[in-house]
Amino acid sequence: NDIAENEVAQKVEDLNVPIDFTWDVRQTVEIVIDIDEPKGYQPKSKISVFSDDPNDGGKLYLTGSAASGNPFNARLNLPPYLSELYIVHESPFGSVTPMMVPIQNGVVSHTFSTFKKQMTYSTPQYKSVDDGPDCNEGCDEYFSGGGNKSIKDGKTYCILDDFDGKITFENWNGGGTLRICGSAKINNNQYITSGSQIVVAEGG
Repeated sequence: NDIAENEVAQKVEDLNVPIDFTWDVRQTVEIVIDIDEPKGYQPKSKISVFSDDPNDGGKLYLTGSAASGNPFNARLNLPPYLSELYIVHESPFGSVTPMMVPIQNGVVSHTFSTFKKQMTYSTPQYKSVDDGPDCNEGCDEYFSGGGNKSIKDGKTYCILDDFDGKITFENWNGGGTLRICGSAKINNNQYITSGSQIVVAEGG
């Protein structure tokens, strides 16, 4: 229905809008996630797409797989206020890499690399403390014996006596501190970001 120029529409059907007007206020986003993988057999990685960091309440939109030359492709209808998406790459070799990727011209595109040169694996750099914290207080959990242990959730893990095993710093899961007050033989290389550290306390 046509209404006068100065008349206020009372109902939706009274609105005078262009014939090509659309009521859809969502944005359509193409997602293209590729893997830069040098291995010949091209193992698949898991890709997860979130609205934001899941630790901050981000919503999981979808998951899928990708391999070198076989990217993950998807299309999402998203709220118009979103300007970026949180993409998590889980490598078949055990590493987890999160990345906030911007939405540019309706496309979210990123290539994750599994080249070891992209990550810094090295012999752990120990921080020695001559007069500092011990393991009598400030420890959230204690390690001893052996096995596979994880450092995560920003906690402090302490070794009081002897430990011989593997330790993984879950940097993507808050990381934390490994405090050594006894003797520790760590049988794997460490990838430690700024949120994690190894402290050799007094007597360790």
